[in-house]
Amino acid sequence: MCIRDREYCRTGCSDCEGLCPNHVPIANIFRYQMYFENYEDEKRAMKSYSDLNQNITACIGCDAPCDRGCSYGLPVAAKLQAAHQQLSFA
Repeated sequence: MCIRDREYCRTGCSDCEGLCPNHVPIANIFRYQMYFENYEDEKRAMKSYSDLNQNITACIGCDAPCDRGCSYGLPVAAKLQAAHQQLSFA
């Protein structure tokens, strides 16, 4: 497995979401981050994130079971925090 494999969330996988006690739409958040970073569609990414009923603020204080659920070894919780910083209107 190359280093890049531990950075990229696979579309349609959603293994980690089943372990999230807060029902955070992890795959959607990572998709919005992809819009921001890879497609340079920052406005769409930030708007989509702000429209979510549930964002990663529900993750504060969580023990990150999502990290254990990723079949590819992604640091899901850390990636969610980075996405929140990038996609939040603040």
